[in-house]
Amino acid sequence: MSGNKISQDTPLYLLCAYRTSFDEYPPVYIIGLYESIDEAEYAQDTECGRTRNKGNVWYGRNGIISWIKQIKIGTSMESIDVRNPSF
Repeated sequence: MSGNKISQDTPLYLLCAYRTSFDEYPPVYIIGLYESIDEAEYAQDTECGRTRNKGNVWYGRNGIISWIKQIKIGTSMESIDVRNPSF
């Protein structure tokens, strides 16, 4: 993060991912939190190895499936479902 003060209206971007598995619900991890969609997409490419996508979900090298969720600071009144890849 750049150190700039972030207001409650400023969007942030969560990079979420999991490895393909035979488990019904494999653990979903938050890979990073970014101030811009460009930073999040760059991290998604470098960390998860984006190769092809279906909607907001990217399939990467080594069986990593990832997506980016837009959130706002101070979302304590609403839950964030990181398992759901909708933006």
